[in-house]
Amino acid sequence: MSPITFDPTTTTAFFILFTSLTPYLLYHLASHHFNWTDNRAKSPVVHAQDLCKLAGFGAGISLVGGYVETFSPMVTAIMAHITIVLYAFLCEWEPMRTDLSRWRSWPWQMWTVFLAALTLIVLFTLYHIAVAIERWGFIGACLYLGTFVCSIVGVGMGTVGVARWQNHGGLRGAGRVKIEVMEDGDTEEAEEEESRPIRGATMRRYSGLDNTASEENQETERKSRCPDVKIHVHHWQIFGLLALFTRFDTWPSQLAAGIVLGCYVHGIAAYGYDSIWIPEEVQER
Repeated sequence: MSPITFDPTTTTAFFILFTSLTPYLLYHLASHHFNWTDNRAKSPVVHAQDLCKLAGFGAGISLVGGYVETFSPMVTAIMAHITIVLYAFLCEWEPMRTDLSRWRSWPWQMWTVFLAALTLIVLFTLYHIAVAIERWGFIGACLYLGTFVCSIVGVGMGTVGVARWQNHGGLRGAGRVKIEVMEDGDTEEAEEEESRPIRGATMRRYSGLDNTASEENQETERKSRCPDVKIHVHHWQIFGLLALFTRFDTWPSQLAAGIVLGCYVHGIAAYGYDSIWIPEEVQER
C-alpha cells in the first residue's frame, strides 16, 4: 500500500491524528459503551495532558520511525483503530488481568496469549530483517537490527542504573549530613553553619545523646523525599519502542505498525503515561 504523498509536516499531522488521537477517543467511547472495567478514571485535565503527550510522542515516533515516508491511512491507521478495540476486549478477559512481574503464576490462557504475541513479534521481526537485507544489504540490515538491539540494551541499562542509584544512594546518600557540637568559643560560627541549607535540606546540630534519634528521623525524611523504587514495564513502553522499527512501505510492515501503535495507544488511553519506576510500596496492576 503506497504511503500518502504530502509534505513531511502534513504527513506527521495526519499520523498523529489517525494513529494517536482518534484511537484514544475511540477507546473511551467504546469503554463507555461496553462498560469496560480495565479503564482508569481520568479527569478532563488528565485527558488533556495525555492527548498533548500523545501528540508529542507521536511526532517523535513519526520522524524517528520513518513514518513521514511510509505512513498509510488505509493500513496503518485503520489497523491501529481495530487493534486498540480488540486489545481492550482481550484485557477484559479474566485470565489476562495480570502483568509481567507475576509471570510465575500466570494461568495457561495468559501463557497462550503471550506466546502467540511473542511468535507474531518474532515473525514480523524476521520479515523486517529480510526487507532490510533486500533494500540496504547485509551491512545496512546489521545497522538496522543493531540500532534496535542497542536501543533496548541502552534503555534497559539506564532504567536499572537509575533505580539502583535511587535505592542505594542518590539524594538520600548525598543528604546525610552531620554537624558536631562546637565549643563555646565557636558558637557564632556554629549557628551560621546550622542554618546553611544543603541540597534543599535544613542542617541540624545535634549532640551525641540524640544522634540515633536524629539519624532515624533524617532517614525517615529522606525516604519520604526519595523512596525506594522498583521497575515495572508497561505495555505502552514496549510497543512504543517497537513502533520505531516498523518503517517500511510494504503492507506487512504497515500492518505491523498499526498493531503496535494500537497497543501503545491502548496503554495511554486506559492508564496514562505510567512511569517505569514505581515506589516499592505501590501495588502493581
